[in-house]
Parts: sequence; structure tokens; C-alpha cells
Amino acid sequence: MKMTTNKVLTMAILLLMIFVFTISIYVGSMPENYDLNVGDISDYDINAPRAIADKIETQRRAAQAQAEIQTVMMRSEQASAAAISNVNRFIDLVSARRDAIYLVQLPDTETPDSEGEDAQGRPGEDDPDPIEGNNLRQPTETEIQISASTLISELDQTLGITLPAADAQELMKMTEIRHNNFSDLLQTQAEAIMSGSLDQAQLSLTINQTIRTLRDNSEYYVDDTTLVGETLQLLLQPNVIPNEEATINARQAAYDRVINNPVMVNRGARIVSRGDMITEATWQMLLDLDLTGNQGIDRVRMLGTLLLVVLLSGIGVAYFRRYYPQIADSTRNLLALALAVLLPILASIYLAQNNPLTPPVYFAAVVLAAYFGFRTATVVSALLIIMIIPMTGFEVAFPMTALAGCLIAALYTKGIGRHDNYAKIILATTFVTFGMSAIFGLLAHETWDTMLSHMLQAVLSSMFSVIVAIGIMPVFEMIFNTVSPLRLIELSQTSHPLLRRLFIEAPGTSQHSMMVANLAEAAAEAIGANTMIVRVGSYFHDIGKLENPMAFTENQDGDNPHDRMLPQESSKTITKHPSDGVKLGKKYRLPQPILNIIAQHHGSTVLEYFYHKASDMAEAEGKPTPTTGLYTYPTPVPDSEESAIVMLADSVEAAMRSVNPDNIEDAEKLIRRIVRTKTDQNQLIKSGLSFAQVETIILSFLHVYAGHFHQRIPYPERQAETATN
Repeated sequence: MKMTTNKVLTMAILLLMIFVFTISIYVGSMPENYDLNVGDISDYDINAPRAIADKIETQRRAAQAQAEIQTVMMRSEQASAAAISNVNRFIDLVSARRDAIYLVQLPDTETPDSEGEDAQGRPGEDDPDPIEGNNLRQPTETEIQISASTLISELDQTLGITLPAADAQELMKMTEIRHNNFSDLLQTQAEAIMSGSLDQAQLSLTINQTIRTLRDNSEYYVDDTTLVGETLQLLLQPNVIPNEEATINARQAAYDRVINNPVMVNRGARIVSRGDMITEATWQMLLDLDLTGNQGIDRVRMLGTLLLVVLLSGIGVAYFRRYYPQIADSTRNLLALALAVLLPILASIYLAQNNPLTPPVYFAAVVLAAYFGFRTATVVSALLIIMIIPMTGFEVAFPMTALAGCLIAALYTKGIGRHDNYAKIILATTFVTFGMSAIFGLLAHETWDTMLSHMLQAVLSSMFSVIVAIGIMPVFEMIFNTVSPLRLIELSQTSHPLLRRLFIEAPGTSQHSMMVANLAEAAAEAIGANTMIVRVGSYFHDIGKLENPMAFTENQDGDNPHDRMLPQESSKTITKHPSDGVKLGKKYRLPQPILNIIAQHHGSTVLEYFYHKASDMAEAEGKPTPTTGLYTYPTPVPDSEESAIVMLADSVEAAMRSVNPDNIEDAEKLIRRIVRTKTDQNQLIKSGLSFAQVETIILSFLHVYAGHFHQRIPYPERQAETATN
């Protein structure tokens, strides 16, 4: 029934924690709202609480980039072929006009016998005036002009070009060789030029470059290169046409490139200044940043926050079930854990938005390391940091700085034993957070103003978080009865009321407890257990004997009341002192780890002396042998290293005082026999001790007793390494 109640209570606390954490993180991550609309004059200076894309400016730049993309052109084979065809047609028309005025028209009748005249009475081949060839003649100037005019008309009608009269006459006046050279140049250069992809500007430029190259490289008919260039300018047309699909794709790609790399407004950038009019663009940005007062509950943000808290809580539950299952047995420990996590979250509601490196997560690291250990402090601090990230506007510098600071704070808090060590925690945490914030600023190329602001935030947050954590520890101890280094230091003072009673009312038990503390502390230090808990637990482990101090040998002054008692009565008196000690410890508000040692330091061992006494009496009286259950401690076996160490130290000290061996060899045999008995009875099965650690504990006991025998016992090398580790 009690177990069911604990489970229900644990589940209720967990659900309450999830609810409170979710609401706190949601509220803390919501930016301040402003009741502004388009056209209003702002009474505030408004900065961006987080980095955000400027949608309107991004759209404007995307449209501009799209408009800047020119039409994509592609080469047209048809246009290229048409241009070459025009050139060939031009050459044919020119050749036809030349043939009309240069070729001799032979009559159907016989050719005159005169060798010096042709059919029209002009000089024959022996005359030097005729042009090359027997069938050519020299046209008159009038014929050349008429032929040139005819050519111009034909070109206009056929090709749609207007050839200058001077160029037409020049073409008519050329000799046959020169005309052939001109035609070859015109055709070959046209084909070469049209092999490329050219628009009008590129075509004109290419023709000019081609003509200059021809002029520089020609030895003959240099002047004709100019005429070739002018003719090509008339005949050739661009051979590229628009590619509509490629143009659409290119413009869309330019648009998408800008949209996928939006214009960003950095965190802290001023988006509205006091006195500015709210434009459509600024209002849209305020809306995107959740800064307008027109919005209710952000369901998406609420859902995301809830899922974040549930997921991280699940990780925390898995950790505690695996490494710290006993936390569910103590409502006070659960509440202490919840409070240690909740306080930094509540403080972050007011600190994190404008100062992202100020959440006091270091408070939780110190408190949790003091009460639950380094591993628990590290895990829970990491989960807490992740929870608070949305409250900082997802500032990247925060988790890096906070995690480093929490690690060093927990590391220095673990195992603290003196008051002056608190200064080390403060200084170490402050130094690490200062360094991490500076390093991040350098790596992120932050401005000096931003870097100095982050460093100041980190230093102040870490310093005051640790100071408050140290100062609030007594409050935690008073409310939740938990244990901290400060509390352990206080309990270790001999002025504690229980220790004073033990010294006065049971002096033998008090001396025994002090010796047990020496043995247990040496063993705990050797294997890396908590020496403060072990020492304080040893001081208080036998306080239950205060209920009947004279029932125990170390306090007796010659008279032993057990001589007048039955073995079963003696067993009942002896075996109840652990439970009496727990009752007394709760009355004086001893912390749970100390109560565990008080309850477990005898485990479920059997009182061998009284059991054998009862067996002998039963045998003498002819009765059956009694069961061991009547002579067994009704307490749990040790469930921690510290409880197991105190058990072994208690048994060893009592045996050494009883047997009082003469030398260290006999002492070692006695100690090993006691430890072997505890092991055989499964008293250490839940303690978590390994065989190597048990061996180290035995050697540490021998080192403590070595001074009594004036000998020094060296550690074997392997065991020394284990103890050091």
C-alpha cells in the first residue's frame, strides 16, 4: 500500500513539474507585445528578440533579381542557314549582272574572219584593251552604271537590302579574278561568322573584328576587305532566337536563390524606433516576431514547449530509474530536485529575453551536485539548459557557456569538505563562463560591444547563481531534510546534541564510533566514495544504543545484563538498536543518507554468539535447534558503497577490540575472515562494491592498524593504482 502511494505521489509530482515547466517556459519565451497597427506612430524602441527573415525585403530583392535576368537566347540553325543562303544568293545576283555586261553575246551566224574585230566590230584578242578571256568584253561606263542600278533593284526586291551605289558599281568594275577572290572571301567569312551564336550587337562586333583581321593578314586586294565587311553587315542577320522555357527557368532560379537566402534581421537589431510610423513592412515583421498585441495563445509554440518538456522529462526519468531509483522513495528529495530546477526557470522568465546569457542555471548545478552528486548534477543541468534555450531566443552562445559553467560548478561542488572551498566554486565558475563567452564571441566574429555584453552577463549570472545556491543550502536542508556538504560539516562537530549524549551516556560506543569513522574514512578515500557521508555516518551509526547503553559490551563496567537474560531476549535487545537509531535520527532531523547507514550497518547478519548460546541450551534441554530468524537483524543490507564501508569498518573494529591480535599478520587474517563472512552472507550484494574495491578496503584497514603494531603495510602496485583511481 505504501509503495502504491509513493508511486501515485511521484507521478503527481512529475505531472505537476511538467505543467509548471511548460507554462513557465512558454511565458518566458513569449516576447513583449505592442499594441500597434499600420499607420500608428510608435512610442517604443523595438528590437528584434530573435533573428528573423525580412519577408517583404526578401520578396522585393527576389523580384528584382528575377527582372534582371535577360531573355535566354539559343542558336537557330535555320537562321544561320538562311544567312548563308542570302550570301550565296547575293553572289549569284552579282555574278549574273556581271555576266550580262562582260560576256560576249555570240550570234548564231558564223564568226567573222577578221581576227582583229569581234562581231560588233570591236578589237580582237590581239588588242590589249579587252579583259581576260576570249569571250569577255569591256563594258562602257554607262553599261556599268545601268548594271549597278539593276543589281541594287534586284537585291532590294530579292533580299530586302539596299546596296550603296558606289559598292554596286565597284562590284561591276572588278576584274574576274578580283571578283572571284571577293566572292570566296564573302562566302568563307560568312560561314565562319555564322557558326557562332550571335545577337545583333555580337554579330556587328564579330564582323568588324573579322574584317580587321583580314585587312591585317591580306597582301592583295586589301581594299576589298572593307567591301566584304560592309556587304556582310547588310546580308547577315542574328542567328539566335528567344528560348522561352529556359528564360522562365532562369528567372525562377534567380527568384528562388534569393528566397532561399533571405534578408536576415539579426537578434537585437532595431526594427522600429520611437516616433516611426508603422508601415506594412514593419507591421508584418512585428507580426512574424509575435510582437503585436493582436495574437492570443500561440498554440504551435505551446505544443512545441509541451513536447520539449515531456521529452526532456522522459530522459530525466530514464536516468533516475537507471542510476538513482531510490529518489522515488523520498517525496522531499523529489521536491528538492523540482525546486532546484524550477527556480532558474522562473528567474529566466525575467532575465533571458533581453540578456540571453543570464539564466542562473549554475544554481541548479551547485545544489544538485551537493545533494545528488556530480553525475546527477551534470545530466539535470544539461536538460535544464536545453529547456531554457527557447527563453533566450535560441541564442547559440547560451548553451555553450552554460554547459561549461555547470560542469565546472558541479565538479568543484562534488565532495566539498571545508567552508573555504565555496570560494573556489565561485571563482572557477565565473572564470569558465567568462572564458567561454569570450571564446564564442571570437569564433562567431561578434562585435566588441556584443562580446563585452555577453561576458558581463555570463560573469554576473554565474557569480550570483553560485552565491545564492550556497546561501540557500541551509533552507533546503531545513525544509527538505536533505544533505549537503555544509550540513555534513555541521553534523561532524562533536557539539551536536546526539554526539554529546553518546559521549556522556555511552562513552564506549562513542570511542568505538570514532575508531569506525577513521577506518571508514580511509576506506572511502581509497575507493573514491563520499568520505564526508562515511565519516558522519560512522559517528551516528550506533546512536540507537542510547536507548539501552548498558546492554552493549563496550559500555559495561563488569556487570553484563545478558548473563541474566535468555538468548532470545538478548537478541531482541541487541537487534533493535538500528531501528531505535533511525527513530532517534529522524527526531533530530538527520539527513537520509545518514539514516540509511544507521539502518543498514548490520544488514541482515546473524548474532552468532546468542544463536550458538541458544542452540547449546536447546541441545542441553533436548529441544529442537532454534531458527536463525530470531537472531537475525531485521534491517536491509547496504545499498550504497558508503553503507557497506561503515558495515565492514564497524565489524572489523568490534572484532579487533574483542580479539586484540598481537601482530599485523593475525590482524589481516581476522579482517579477511570478517569480510569473507559478510560476502558469504550476501551482505554486500546491493552495495555496488567490486572485488577489487573490497580488497582495497581491506588494505586501507590494515594501514590504519599498522601504527598500532608499529609496522607499515605497503600497497601492492595494482591495488595502489585502484585506490588512486
